[in-house]
Amino acid sequence: MKAVFDWMLTVGSALSQLAYAVFANSRNSNLSISGEAYYHRNESRLRYAWYKFINMLFFMQPDHCKWAYDNDLKFAQWYIDRDRRSRL
Repeated sequence: MKAVFDWMLTVGSALSQLAYAVFANSRNSNLSISGEAYYHRNESRLRYAWYKFINMLFFMQPDHCKWAYDNDLKFAQWYIDRDRRSRL
C-alpha cells in the first residue's frame, strides 16, 4: 500500500510541475504549483490569496504549500547528490 501511495505522490508532483511549466510559463520546473505558491506568498495580495486558496483545497494538511515546497527542495537536492555520487 505504501508503494502505491508513494507512486501517487510522485505522479501528482510531476503533473503539478508540468502544469506550472506549461500554464504559468515557469522558468523553474523543479517546483510544483503549491511549492511556488509558498515561495511567492509574500510578494502581493493576489499571490497570498492563491497560497491560501491552495492550502484550503488541501485542508487535510496544516500547510500544504510549505510541505510541497520543502518536498520539492528535498527532491531536487536528492538529484544533485545522486549526480555528484555518480561522478566520483
